[in-house]
Formats: sequence, structure tokens, C-alpha cells
Amino acid sequence: MRIVRYALIVAAALSVASPVFAQGTGTSSSRQRPSTKPAASPLPKPVMSIRGFGAIDFQWMSASESFTQATGSSLMFGFGGGGEVVNLWKTLFVRGDFVTASATGERVIDPAQGITNGIPVTVKLNTIEVAAGWRLRLRKMPKYTPYAGGGILMAKYSDQSDLEQPTEKITESVNGYTVFGGIDAQVAKRLYVQLEAQYRMLPLTAGETAVPIVSGDKSDLGGFVARVMVSYELLKKK
Repeated sequence: MRIVRYALIVAAALSVASPVFAQGTGTSSSRQRPSTKPAASPLPKPVMSIRGFGAIDFQWMSASESFTQATGSSLMFGFGGGGEVVNLWKTLFVRGDFVTASATGERVIDPAQGITNGIPVTVKLNTIEVAAGWRLRLRKMPKYTPYAGGGILMAKYSDQSDLEQPTEKITESVNGYTVFGGIDAQVAKRLYVQLEAQYRMLPLTAGETAVPIVSGDKSDLGGFVARVMVSYELLKKK
């Protein structure tokens, strides 16, 4: 009986000492703190959609002196519209648009001396853009999407006065390029507003040109453009 009693005492002592020993050596599961930060969920797969949009352009011409001489300002105001396919492949987008810009001034007869003949003219610049780019989706701000891209431009310059014959109309066609970047903001279920900055390169060919460019000025119909676009989602892939 004494042996049994001693065995019970030893067993009880071991049962009390085991958790204390485990806490001292750090082997208790209570010292292992589980991770409280959940893994970030993946972004949903991009969904293709088709949009129609209207655009307003404010273009500061590269040939600033020449346009200031003819119209009193290097700024051309334009408006137009087009279509865009969003998330055509992953976050790739493509778009096409037409914008017409205009300003009024006087006919320049001697660009070197800045001489005009007093005949009022309307200067127009019609531009077709075909472009593509990539969108960057933001996890914390899903309604705001930065984007960047580039494309080709086909432009036609003209200036004409109501006091002149149609044959006296001056025209010049030129092709070039554009690079741009902006932010796309969703303001309603199918309505979006885009703020965009562009730089357009529309170099004029060397030699004779219909555009009255001041000597030493940049021979280019491009420039910096600030664009505002309002888009409406016409169709979305399910």
C-alpha cells in the first residue's frame, strides 16, 4: 500500500509540473500567436465593356508664336467624340475619336514681320485619333483607374474667310503621334469622367507649307492638350 501511495504522489507532482515546465521552455501552444492579418483577396477578373464618349480639348499649340500672331492666342478649343473598348484583353483598351478645334483671327500675309491684311479668318484643326493603352486597377480605390497609352493622329488644318473665294481657302494635311495619361473615375453605374493630359506631335513637312509659321517657331501642329471626357457604358460582357 505504501508503494501505491508513493506512486500516486509522484504522478500528481508530475501532472502539476508539466505545464509549468512547458511554459518556461516556450513549447506551449499558447505562446504561438496566430496570424491576425488575412491574405489579400485577388482582384476580380477585368470585364470587357464598350463605351461612347464626348470630349473637350484645350490645346496649347507647339507653334505658339505663329498661332498667337494669327488668332491672338496659342490656345485652341476643340470638341468631339468617339468610342472605346475597355479591357479588350486583360486591362488593354482601344479607342478612336474625332475632334474639331477652331479659333478666329486675321489673315497673315507676312509671318516674318507679323503683318496681317485685316481680313477675318477662321482657323480650324480637325483631328482623328486611333489609340490604345493599359489601365491600372487600384485595390483600395476601385472607382478610380489610372491609364496611359499612345496612338496615331491624322489632322487637317484649314483657314478661310467669308470675304474670300472658296479657292482661296488654305489647307494642310499632316499625320503624327500622341502619348497620353489620365485618370478614369466612375461617377454613376454606367457613367464615367476621364481627365487626361496629351502631348501631340504633328510635324509639318520641310519646304513650302500652307500654314503661316513664323521663322524660328516650331513647325508642328501638335502641342500639349488637356482633355475632359464623359463616357457612357453602352455594353458590358456578362
